[in-house]
Amino acid sequence: MSLKCQAAQYYAKAGDMIILPNLSSRGNCAAVGPVERRHRIVLKARSFKRNEVRVSIPAGFDVYYLPEDVELDNPYFEYRSNYQKQGAEVFHFNEYVSKGTRVPVEDYGAYREQCRMMKDSLSNRVLLRKKR
Repeated sequence: MSLKCQAAQYYAKAGDMIILPNLSSRGNCAAVGPVERRHRIVLKARSFKRNEVRVSIPAGFDVYYLPEDVELDNPYFEYRSNYQKQGAEVFHFNEYVSKGTRVPVEDYGAYREQCRMMKDSLSNRVLLRKKR
């Protein structure tokens, strides 16, 4: 599916900076919360999500900060996120693959940490700054 739209005031302003909203599709980490678990997690569904977003850089602005690339691959899911400046646009690629398996209690700590890393990546923002 492809969607093209224009949205005035799509971003937030802060002084001479523009903060773009999250450009990622969401990954899904089931049953993550407590530090320890007594029972395994059953991930029933396999799924695949891929998102490609292009945002035009407003006239008079340039990229100040792009989030770092993230690549996670474990027995439970794969997650990739990449931001690039391409001409007068910011391009974001995001991919999430759920492998639909079980997370044993003894692997929960590692699974939880990978989920935290993915969640942190999803909260990153692109910053644009007024040209001087």
